[in-house]
Amino acid sequence: MVGQVEATAPLTSPLGGQPCVYSGVVVEERPGDRARSSVRIRDTAWTVFSLRDASGVAMVDPRGARVATAPRVTASGPFDRPDAREAAFLAAHGFASRRRF
Repeated sequence: MVGQVEATAPLTSPLGGQPCVYSGVVVEERPGDRARSSVRIRDTAWTVFSLRDASGVAMVDPRGARVATAPRVTASGPFDRPDAREAAFLAAHGFASRRRF
């Protein structure tokens, strides 16, 4: 189904600051030059919303759903410090932004 999203209580994406109805963030840590990374934070949030198209309106509750999104990849490290939103997200999850994520 394709249509216009309508939400009475939209979320704010933690890294982009845009209104949304679903947000998923995975933070991986790659200490040193090791090839393997480990997941340090896995955070998802959603809200119930309506999807309107020419045939009408459907209520959508994404709880438990498989959600396909266009990923936005961002990285920070010793030479590329996290921006303010990234640093705030890390701090809210108990991580200092001095690490390389």
